[in-house]
Amino acid sequence: MRRIIYAVLLSMLSAGAHAQAPSVRTGTTEVLVDVVVRDKKSKIVRDLKPEEIQVLEDGVPQTLRHFELFEGHAPGDSTGPASAGLSAATLAPATPAAQAPLMRTLREATIVSVVVGSLNPEGRKSARDAVRDFIKNELGPNIFVGVFAWTYTGMQTLQGYTNDGARISEAMERAVKWTGLRTIDEPDLLPDTVESATPPATTAPGPAAEIQSIMATHWMTEYLDAYDVSMRELLAIRGLAQAQGRLPGRKLVFLFAGGLIVHPDTVEVLNSAISAANRSNVTIYSVDTIRDTGQNLAAARRLLTAAANSSRATQTAAVNGGSRAVTPDQVVMFENAERSIRADERGNLRVLAESTGGASLPVQDLREPFRRAMEEAHTHYELTYSPARSENDGRFRKIEVKVARPGVKVFARSGYYALPLLHGEEIYPFEMATLQAINATPAPQQLAFHSEVFRFRPGSQRSQLTFACQVPVRSLSVAEDKDWAKVHVSVTALIKDAQGQVVDKLSKDLPYAVPRAKAEELRRGVVSFTTPFRLPPGRYSLEAAAVDRDSARAGVRRSVLLVPPAPNGLAVSDLVLVRRVDAAEEPRRAADPLLARGGQVTPEVSGVVDQSLPGDLIFYGVAYPPLPVQKAVRVTLEILRDGQPIVRSPESDVPVEANSAAPFLASLPRAKLQPGQYEAVLTLRYGDQSAQSETAFVVEAGESTAKQPQ
Repeated sequence: MRRIIYAVLLSMLSAGAHAQAPSVRTGTTEVLVDVVVRDKKSKIVRDLKPEEIQVLEDGVPQTLRHFELFEGHAPGDSTGPASAGLSAATLAPATPAAQAPLMRTLREATIVSVVVGSLNPEGRKSARDAVRDFIKNELGPNIFVGVFAWTYTGMQTLQGYTNDGARISEAMERAVKWTGLRTIDEPDLLPDTVESATPPATTAPGPAAEIQSIMATHWMTEYLDAYDVSMRELLAIRGLAQAQGRLPGRKLVFLFAGGLIVHPDTVEVLNSAISAANRSNVTIYSVDTIRDTGQNLAAARRLLTAAANSSRATQTAAVNGGSRAVTPDQVVMFENAERSIRADERGNLRVLAESTGGASLPVQDLREPFRRAMEEAHTHYELTYSPARSENDGRFRKIEVKVARPGVKVFARSGYYALPLLHGEEIYPFEMATLQAINATPAPQQLAFHSEVFRFRPGSQRSQLTFACQVPVRSLSVAEDKDWAKVHVSVTALIKDAQGQVVDKLSKDLPYAVPRAKAEELRRGVVSFTTPFRLPPGRYSLEAAAVDRDSARAGVRRSVLLVPPAPNGLAVSDLVLVRRVDAAEEPRRAADPLLARGGQVTPEVSGVVDQSLPGDLIFYGVAYPPLPVQKAVRVTLEILRDGQPIVRSPESDVPVEANSAAPFLASLPRAKLQPGQYEAVLTLRYGDQSAQSETAFVVEAGESTAKQPQ
């Protein structure tokens, strides 16, 4: 069975793998809408005909390509669902005929994801009891349930999809204990032979194994520095929905949580999560675990605010043009001023659910809501149409389903966002402009910025790298009102292999604001973005784009990226010229190689040093001695001008940390360096082994003015 499903996936993906079309697919080809129609007695209507159904998109009638009443069947039943009017044969089959029985088996299964978010003690008990009732009353041979913990660091799989009630119940016990905790899953700390956390126990062959197989193939790990916990939680929901996109039929998510915070700068991600769920035919039901409508989440909000402060401190731009820097607290002041727009956490959960065709369910008695949800999953109409408007403009397309029969009530999705796909994955709305810039001919050059990839821990299978981008604020449009000065830039980088196929996408939307009194400092600064990622050894290309969201000016940079094989002995990272070092906030993100004992490192990507600024010139690097580690690493830094050494630090010991890395910061007074071109050479010794890393930089006189990219 497993071999068959892999063959199915291969056939689905092979056409795209061999095509020479652009990486981003534009144009909405087909929209799937599942519809439930109930009569005055709340019973599902099963005898509708195609001529009684009308689908409108943004008020425009659409032509149906497919109309089918789907009713679940027991495994092995080959009769299939009843059809009326338009036949399923009017659509091209997604898989070869020989593989259709397998997909039919999966289609007849109901896939339920139980997601447990941040809950108070009463909410934890309610979630556990509700799932126990679900197991008792709804669980059947064709229902497969997975259990997930919705944590501050993402979605943790506690139980793969199964119809074993005991395993589901045991996973729920663990879920309610994990909720609200910061769980750590850092693959970069593991040996090269271990690429991820230990997987759950092997699932026996059958539909459950195929569900896990398909989702494991398409659940992408995104190494994005989240704005805050809101971003991480939304990314987790989006990832869960996208992972189920290749599974046929209707999928349900029961989301137990006390609320969902949506910040002004994460609204696009909420919309993207909703759109991904609608594309994947995933219906979300939020379960309100707070009985008292006046109860708030003050304690949780304090924790979330602290997390937001920590994230902002490491991702927002620093201003180095004066004696004072814009503090993270001032940035948070701006955020707090706008957060009241989305302050209703429970209302945000309701929007998420209702926008996907689900509902917000009361926790007091879930038996009837669960029964209705499962009934609608088993019995519903499936409609498809090709939109009259095929362009992808990123806007919301409202779907309305009308039934020409009096006294009935129609339940369907509210619509979708018209976004392109990148290798089958829906992009974020802000990525539309950056990807259009990457695909434009000739490449736009209106916006100056710098980008670089730094190599860190080498691995036999995958090496650790960091993408860094730096946009001078003077290249951006600065919007000012009576209180604030604001800039807004979006960055996307595509990593392509030697065949030109996209193997990774790194992106960030960067809104930034300071009090208006500091507007001139802002103009002398930069907006910085760094994010870690991993690649196997090989030759790659990097295509990076930055877009000023206010002026629509864009810039594109292309470069070659070489990831060498891991050396047998002592290894060293690229030598990084440092722009600043910020105090590291807890919890430490061990997956980020720019996090040293001294704090969070932000690279100076331009390679230009302002001689007039106060403070030392700092370099950062990491040594990786061979295992087992027996001693410290000896380090020497040398500065050369025109090939002649002018400064050399004494050799010193750098201790090796528990993860077998030895990070270090080396500094020297910048005033000692006259304007000109220089080279920094780092030499490491470990026993009888040695390694070197070097970087070139330019020292300029006068006020800080970042050099324009070449």
